[in-house]
Amino acid sequence: VWNIFAGIFYASFKLPLGFSAKATYSYNYKQNKNELQRKNFNTYTYVSSTDTYRPLAFNLGLRNKLRLETKENFAQFQLNYQKSLGEHAISALGAFEYADAQTQSISVNSVPPNNYIPQIRVEEVNGLIDTYERTKRSSIIGRANYDFKGKYLVEILGRYDGSHLYAPGRRWGLFPGVTAG
Repeated sequence: VWNIFAGIFYASFKLPLGFSAKATYSYNYKQNKNELQRKNFNTYTYVSSTDTYRPLAFNLGLRNKLRLETKENFAQFQLNYQKSLGEHAISALGAFEYADAQTQSISVNSVPPNNYIPQIRVEEVNGLIDTYERTKRSSIIGRANYDFKGKYLVEILGRYDGSHLYAPGRRWGLFPGVTAG
């Protein structure tokens, strides 16, 4: 069973002198509750000498309880500029992004003594997994555009990204680009 709460907040502003601004924030909360109960059962083998079926126990009994919780935050702030002067047009964008997520889970396994008790008892536990994970990243983004008569275009752009995934001491990286046409 999943329980999810998600919200997105957004604002946009027109500012004087060709400027505009945007802000976005989202929050997600996810919770999973999962329970598994696998039962033992018998299979039967035919015994031709006695013309009977002999039961064989098939022991697959298992109980598992899983609880998982995830919290995610995302924010972006953006400032835009746009100006036309005759046959010339320029525009620029600057933005900052931030994302953060944390997930925690616990899973307990047991081998039950029978098919009738759905609870997990401590003496039956044969597996326990407890995890915690946190991820973070940030970005600074910039872009500048110029066009002449709508047909000669130049764009310079770049991202400066930071992440926990990069090696210590190298957590930030610049990713530039240029286009012309």
